[in-house]
Amino acid sequence: MPETRRVVVIGGGIAGLASAYLARELAEERGIEIELTVLEAGPRHGGSTRTNLVEGYTCEWGPNGFLDNEPATLELVERIGITGELVKADKDSANRYIFHGGRMRAVPTKPMAFLLSDILPLHAKIRMAREFFIAAKQDESDETVDDFGRRRLGNTFAELMLDPMVSGIFAGNTKELSLAAVFPKMVEMEKEYGGLFKAMIAKQRVAKREGKTAGGPGGPNAVLHTFQAGMGRLTDRLAELLGETLKVNAQVQHVAQREHGRFQVVSEGATFEADAVVIAAPSHAAAKMIQGIDIGVSKALAAIPYAPVDVVCHGHPDSHLGHPLKGFGVLIPRSEGIRSLGCLWSDAIFPGQAP
Repeated sequence: MPETRRVVVIGGGIAGLASAYLARELAEERGIEIELTVLEAGPRHGGSTRTNLVEGYTCEWGPNGFLDNEPATLELVERIGITGELVKADKDSANRYIFHGGRMRAVPTKPMAFLLSDILPLHAKIRMAREFFIAAKQDESDETVDDFGRRRLGNTFAELMLDPMVSGIFAGNTKELSLAAVFPKMVEMEKEYGGLFKAMIAKQRVAKREGKTAGGPGGPNAVLHTFQAGMGRLTDRLAELLGETLKVNAQVQHVAQREHGRFQVVSEGATFEADAVVIAAPSHAAAKMIQGIDIGVSKALAAIPYAPVDVVCHGHPDSHLGHPLKGFGVLIPRSEGIRSLGCLWSDAIFPGQAP
C-alpha cells in the first residue's frame, strides 16, 4: 500500500487555497494518497479577497476583479465549477480619469488624443511627442518605473500620469519599483518596436486588421471579470471544496526541518508533521517561520517592503453626485497633496454592484 504523503499549506488566502486545491487534484490524478492541511492565521479564509454586500452595495475589500490575459485563473474557475457566475466588466467603463488642478480629467487612450487633451501642459505634450524619436535603451540593466517614464516621456508625464497609474495598481513608489518586475511588457515593447508610441500604433493596426479592440476596462488584450456575488465568491468556493482540511485561527509560529526531507509545522496549540510545506503567507510572516531552516532566505523575505493600504467603500445616490461617474474610476497624483490613491466606480465597471 503506497505511503500517504502529508502536505501542509500555510495561508488561507487565494494563493494558499488555490495551491491546496490543485495539490489535492494533482494527487488524485496521479493516484497519490495525501493528507492535506491548510492553516489560516485569521478567523476566516480569503486573505485580502473579501466581499460584503451592504444594503445592495457590493463592497470589495481586496481585488475588485481579475484579468483574463493569463489563462490560469479562468482554468481554476472552470475546475471549481463557477464559470457560470462570471461577470465581465462593462465596455463603457474603459474611460479613466486623473484628478489634477482641482478637477477630474479624462485620460486619453490614443497618442494623438494625448496631444489634444488638457491633462498635460503644452511643454509636457511637446516632450511626450519626442518619445517617438528617442532611441531604445541598448543595455540590459534594470531601471525603476520612474526612470523609464522620465527617460521616454518626460518629468511631467512621470509625475502626473505614470505615478498615479502605478500607485493605483501597486500602491507603491515608482522611484523604487523595478520596471522589469512590474511592467515587463513595456521593456519588451521598447526592445521590439523601439518605443511606446511605435508599439501602440503597431498594436492598434493589428487589432483593427483582426477586428479586435485595442483596449477596454481591463486594458489591451484583456477583459476584467468578477463574480455575481463579488470576488469573495472565488475564495468561498475553494474553502467550501477544501472542507475540514482548512483550519482558521491557526497561526504558524515556525517550521522546522526534520530527517529524510520532512518538516514539522508548529502552530498555536498544534503540531503537524509534513512531507511538503507550501508557505502562502506575506513575506514578513514567512520570514519568521523559516528562520531555523535558512536564515539567509529569512532575511531576504523580511527585507521585502509592503505598502500599507486602507480601503473605504462609499455608496451614494446618483442625485448626490455632480458627475455621471461613467468609467473605471479616478486616480490622484501624489503631487496633488491628497491622501488617497483614487477611487474605483464599482457600479460603472460591473453594473448591478449598487442599488
